[in-house]
Amino acid sequence: MPHAPQQSVACLPAIDVAIVGGSTAAVSAALELAENGSSTTLFHSRSGLGEESAGTLQPVPASLDRADSWVDSLYPQDAPFPVWPGRIRRGLEQALLRAGVPFWFFVRPVSLLLDESGQMAGLLMASRSALFAVPCRAVIDASQHGIVARLARVPLTNLREEQWSIRFLAKTIPAGWEDRVQPLGDWFEVSEGKTVLRAGLFEARLPSPGDKIEPAASEWRLRSELLDPTVCVTPEALSGVGSAVAASPETALATQLDHLQEAQFEPKRGLFCLNTLLPIETAVHAEWEHPNGQATLGRRLGQLVASRLPTVGPPVQLPPSDTTGHHGFAPIFLRKSDTEVTLDLAHFPRLTPCDVVVAGGGTGGAGAAIAAAREGARTIVCDIQHGLGGVGTLGLIASYYFGNRCGFTSELDDRMAKLDSNQPDTKRWNPELKMALYARLLKQAGGEAWLNSFAFGVRKAGQKVDGVLVSTPFGAGLVQCGAVVDATGSADVAAAAGAPCRTTDGSHVAVQGTGLSPRLIEPRYHNTDHTFIDDGDPEGVTYAFVEARAKFPEAFDTAPFVDSRERRQIRGEFELSPLDFLANRTFPDTITTAESNFDTHGFTVHPVFLVCPPDKKSLRADVPFRCLLPRDIEGVLATGLGVSAHRDALPVIRMQADVQNQGCAAGIAAAWSAQRGVAYRELDIREIQKKLVELGVLAPAKLQENDSFPLPKEVVKTSVEKGPVTFYDAAILFAHEAESQPLLLENLTSDITSERAVDAALVLGLMGHPAAGDCLAGQVAATEWDDGWNYRGMGQFGRSMSRLDALIVALAKTHHAEAATIISAKVAELDQDAALSHCRAAALAAGILREPPLAEAIHQLLQRPGLAGHAITAMTDGVQQANPDKNDNRTRNLALRELHLARGLYLAGDHEALGRGILEIYSQDLRGLFARHARAVMNRPEEAAVG
Repeated sequence: MPHAPQQSVACLPAIDVAIVGGSTAAVSAALELAENGSSTTLFHSRSGLGEESAGTLQPVPASLDRADSWVDSLYPQDAPFPVWPGRIRRGLEQALLRAGVPFWFFVRPVSLLLDESGQMAGLLMASRSALFAVPCRAVIDASQHGIVARLARVPLTNLREEQWSIRFLAKTIPAGWEDRVQPLGDWFEVSEGKTVLRAGLFEARLPSPGDKIEPAASEWRLRSELLDPTVCVTPEALSGVGSAVAASPETALATQLDHLQEAQFEPKRGLFCLNTLLPIETAVHAEWEHPNGQATLGRRLGQLVASRLPTVGPPVQLPPSDTTGHHGFAPIFLRKSDTEVTLDLAHFPRLTPCDVVVAGGGTGGAGAAIAAAREGARTIVCDIQHGLGGVGTLGLIASYYFGNRCGFTSELDDRMAKLDSNQPDTKRWNPELKMALYARLLKQAGGEAWLNSFAFGVRKAGQKVDGVLVSTPFGAGLVQCGAVVDATGSADVAAAAGAPCRTTDGSHVAVQGTGLSPRLIEPRYHNTDHTFIDDGDPEGVTYAFVEARAKFPEAFDTAPFVDSRERRQIRGEFELSPLDFLANRTFPDTITTAESNFDTHGFTVHPVFLVCPPDKKSLRADVPFRCLLPRDIEGVLATGLGVSAHRDALPVIRMQADVQNQGCAAGIAAAWSAQRGVAYRELDIREIQKKLVELGVLAPAKLQENDSFPLPKEVVKTSVEKGPVTFYDAAILFAHEAESQPLLLENLTSDITSERAVDAALVLGLMGHPAAGDCLAGQVAATEWDDGWNYRGMGQFGRSMSRLDALIVALAKTHHAEAATIISAKVAELDQDAALSHCRAAALAAGILREPPLAEAIHQLLQRPGLAGHAITAMTDGVQQANPDKNDNRTRNLALRELHLARGLYLAGDHEALGRGILEIYSQDLRGLFARHARAVMNRPEEAAVG
């Protein structure tokens, strides 16, 4: 395989010290460095700090020395027992914010960066499937397993006995674990709403999870054994120490932390250890995990590093390697990146090969891995979380809203019902129990789960992906495989392979609302919708967790999983449109039949919904196999939220029950592709369908169906005659424009003032037909502003634009000679209380027409009090503004209204440059959706007229 060409990687601004890890010691070191004037940033691969305490459910030790005021603030005496993890995480975050130390979650180093002399000069970091460089003079490795030391190939010696344990909260000791656990403290009672829960904290000693570069499969197996409905909370991290030490075989292990010598912290020039790779006895683990020990050792190392910062050159290369091949990565989104470094990115060792890699172990990925393994394929699923199941387990949305509960989903429901007799409603479940069930089913099928691991790139041979780059807690490397299921929910692997994708270029700002829920002790359903989170924006994701902990300060913890409802999607061999299922379209390659209503969680953009707004009626949607196939790429199937579908089709096909079945179908296809050496596109789709019929995923009738489009002309004519008053008829008109337009023109010219003519004009105008202009101009000019719509996420049904809003957009699309004048006059009637939908309609019209009168009208509107100033560019500001509303709409409404108007103003000529000024502020907004859109409007204005 030829050697890959060099690639450019975006760089963060250079700093003195990069800290990797999220322990209390890491935070303590960061604060000390800041006190000494050293610039530093902390990077952590999980969703919150306090890995050794909050992350392991460490109880507050009785020996806590409260003379350390910082430690005392984290563990106040009046706090409940044990001190809730959320309080610890929030305290550590606030300490960093006060000190001005930046920190990022869900990122991990995958390689070192070297200068020309070979000296370590920074880190190559991965955020999902994107890379960025961090130039620095020194690194503190505070990660649990010493990831940086391992990447640096620091010699490690097994000098002590490994000791691992798992702590968990449970209502009783789980069956079969009576001889394996010990209680930690007394039982306690906690009131959560109407529920009073009596629970105990337990600890179970575990065999070693392994100490190798591959993720510790034994940790996943051990978690699969904790399958009991009495378990309330399992930790994100195990507690303990491994056998490896960054020292020579002759080293005498320290029996106390303060016995460590300065030189023992620095096993390699510029690299300092602040984890259990330090040469300490196993018995010292209790002192190491103690809050006072963490704080003291962190401060000590911070002082040491500040005094011994080496001089290094700019990063120019990665460590040498003999691997070859072309590796692909997704584009990164950074706010503060003005430089790049060019690197040879083929430098990754080989890990264990397999038949199928499933990237992402969430709602679809867990099912895909189980299905592939059941087909006999050697299967590895990797997920950055500490368990499988995604939104329905770690995300806490432990309930079906809609969905076709058949096939694999039905099997899961039946198994859960047998495991948990206390849950009679099979629409809801215990999220901890379902997470353990996924692990158990995967183990029984012969697959493996690599937890706390994620795919960050691919290897390609031509257009074929033949390997996945995986970051693990022990290192990073290539997993060669025969097939990949991209179950990341954001098409990370497909994007890394170079597949065309949508929804991440910032061209539109319409995204379904996102939840990030407070975590209660009682393992039950919890659902929120209070923000927008761009999963590909590491800084924005971090802000979202910090804001959520400020929003829910009394919660036990914050869920570690972002409950996104819309993410990046592939552009596939076929894109499912809402027109398809509204018009009952069938396909020859259907793999699932989804079921839901239009649970939009925000506003729609497809023109059919400006004519006939969504309602609560349940619909069925067939999903073709081609929606899972990225264009121009072989070897990858995308499933879940990453499939090829119009964003307004997602509410009907994204229900958990349907994604579980879709993942099952993808896993079967992946196993057959890898085992038979057959490309995805060459698989016999009827054979796959027959298998899905056997499993109950598909109805037998689907084996006989073909594409029902285009519909006969008589059907189109009938829909025109009925008028666009139902989903079905409106969808047929938009799906068959060539056939419907001549018939609609007849309706338009028959009586220009009739309701029938106005309906025809609205449809024709949204199609961009100029003949509708006169009718629409008259209607808009003669109509008073109606009730508009302000943003609503949770429970949003019906219109997100009023009738007049729709007429305004349609008029603009006709480019009628008087359109700008008429619409400008309407904008002049708006005030500071203007509804979002009215502002959005005006902005869309301005972006389409791009005429000065509209710019002047919007400029005047933006001068009104309260319409501007809603960007959030600093975490401290966002934390101060956090409110307890779990379904907050107002914050988003204000920002959306301002951003839409600024865009319209900018595109229409930008009177007095006010639009650009607002967009430049939003380009730094910590909500990545807004920042990307603001940049896209300024950088690619020709693409930015979409709402």
